[in-house]
Amino acid sequence: MFVESFTHGPYRITQEHVGAVLRHWDFLEARFVMGSVDLHPPVTQVLNENVSMVWNTKTRVFELEVAPDGKIYWFYRNRMSREIAGTEDEGEVEVSEEAVKRLRSVLQVFKRTR
Repeated sequence: MFVESFTHGPYRITQEHVGAVLRHWDFLEARFVMGSVDLHPPVTQVLNENVSMVWNTKTRVFELEVAPDGKIYWFYRNRMSREIAGTEDEGEVEVSEEAVKRLRSVLQVFKRTR
């Protein structure tokens, strides 16, 4: 991931923050290895000091933000059913099974549209 480049330039993300992002990314990669869907690279950017990774399709979106303290916040929306899920204001220390399930549903849409 090019997230290491965020330690330079205007963002000034710390190496510890990058390490937390990579740790969560490695966890997700391990969850999707040999699975029915591939873990596509997300759109990654810095938003309000958090590193944001977004997977977006016409019908669904999943966003995972990693805060400087390593906690994660996630958001899911199904635009067709109007279903919304996520962590709201409570951060998680690890990526939850619920978050993995929601991300998998977005990635299944990627698979069908390619």
